[in-house]
Amino acid sequence: MAVWRTGATDQPHAGLLRTSAGGTAMVLDVRPDDRIEPEGAAKFAATAVAWGRVGWGYERVGVLEPVLAANLRWLSGYRHPRVRREPVAADLRTVFTEPEGLLEGARSVGDPIAVMPVLFHLVWCRGLDIDLEGELLSAATLVSLAPATAKEVDTKSDASADAVAE
Repeated sequence: MAVWRTGATDQPHAGLLRTSAGGTAMVLDVRPDDRIEPEGAAKFAATAVAWGRVGWGYERVGVLEPVLAANLRWLSGYRHPRVRREPVAADLRTVFTEPEGLLEGARSVGDPIAVMPVLFHLVWCRGLDIDLEGELLSAATLVSLAPATAKEVDTKSDASADAVAE
């Protein structure tokens, strides 16, 4: 959270920073709608200009939907690179070339206790794709390769470079 000095009062502004593989950055303002003052539109416009001057984008998205927020909160526990174990990650990418249930796919790779953290890490890093907004994660949640990852599995020799360029 950042604190902006605005005259006599300090106003905290909750935000997230999203970066892309290409290095671009986007600041997401996640303040609840009921915490926005009537003159807020002018402040958002000024904020967008300020971030634009340093080459970043800015978007006010408000509060995340509860299911999405809960799923992201869960997955965030697996974001650290130490969770990734490459032999397991490669096997998961192979298993989920076609959509399959989360637990069924994990079991086909090995002991779910050892495999699930790697699976969640790959979802967090966008190597595997799931619907985060439809319902809370469960054993039946369908998992598939993320679109960029699917291109990397292609037999074309430069498929990996093409996927990163998009």
